[in-house]
Amino acid sequence: MDTIAYIIIAILIITLAILLGTVLIVKKKKREISHEEPDYRAFFILGITFLPMGLILSISVDNPGFFGIAAMGFIFLIVGIANKDKWNKEG
Repeated sequence: MDTIAYIIIAILIITLAILLGTVLIVKKKKREISHEEPDYRAFFILGITFLPMGLILSISVDNPGFFGIAAMGFIFLIVGIANKDKWNKEG
């Protein structure tokens, strides 16, 4: 019975060490990341793609769950149009 307790304690210690290492690595990486503004043109393109795709799939498959894809496309479209002045001019 003592060996099972030691194995459980060892597993807990190893798990806590991995968790602590992961937290420290994530915090270090978070400081290094520069905060860039998103590409709003990509949001617009995704909106143009997802809106009709969701509508067509919803009607053709007769599954109203695809309206979620259409709604997501509509939201992406609105976000892209609202921030048209911030689109990347390259490409």
